[in-house]
Amino acid sequence: MGNTSIPLWGRLVNIARALHKLQAAPEETTYVFEVLRNSDPHMLDRNIVRLRKEHGPVFMEKRELIDLFLDKEIPQYGGDTLAGCYQRFIEEHRISPLHLLDVWRRRGQYPVDRTAAWYLRRDVVCHDLGHLLNNYGTDPVGETEMVWFNVGQEPGPGWITLGILGLLRYPTRLLRFYAAFRRGRRSNWLIGSPFDQYANENIEQVRARIIRYAE
Repeated sequence: MGNTSIPLWGRLVNIARALHKLQAAPEETTYVFEVLRNSDPHMLDRNIVRLRKEHGPVFMEKRELIDLFLDKEIPQYGGDTLAGCYQRFIEEHRISPLHLLDVWRRRGQYPVDRTAAWYLRRDVVCHDLGHLLNNYGTDPVGETEMVWFNVGQEPGPGWITLGILGLLRYPTRLLRFYAAFRRGRRSNWLIGSPFDQYANENIEQVRARIIRYAE
């Protein structure tokens, strides 16, 4: 994910361009990816190490979330199961994880490394699950809430940069963003949560297990 081969000045230029484009099109999440990969080039490696430490290498050999949660042939995915709610969520909000990955491929942003590609595919689904479990919208304010939730989970320069940008754009939402930050700090790490085990569970049970509301 990171641009470790690009010098600092080059990454700063890439960040500036991505932020400019993000200001004009805040719904374009591919620019968020550009900010993250240029401002925190070691984030992927850091999180991969954490995943392996917490779950072991077999964690990456299970069926991928993007395949599991998009499989409409599994009958028990209806009702209020996590997977069923996820499928309705992306349909209602016109979100397509597969389309997003295709955009990155066309732009030459898709990782060549197998592990990095696996992480990106997982991250796409976990991001949408974060919106679903937190009841955050997919409008620019809801996306900024999700960014501040991620600041609480992974306080790296990439998420902080995006969080500050959102705060400058929506200063009247300060308390909402602060609440999202505190919730992120208290909640279980989304990218490391075993959502494959929770797919058929009631969404409220999953929400109670992962999301920790700040007191």
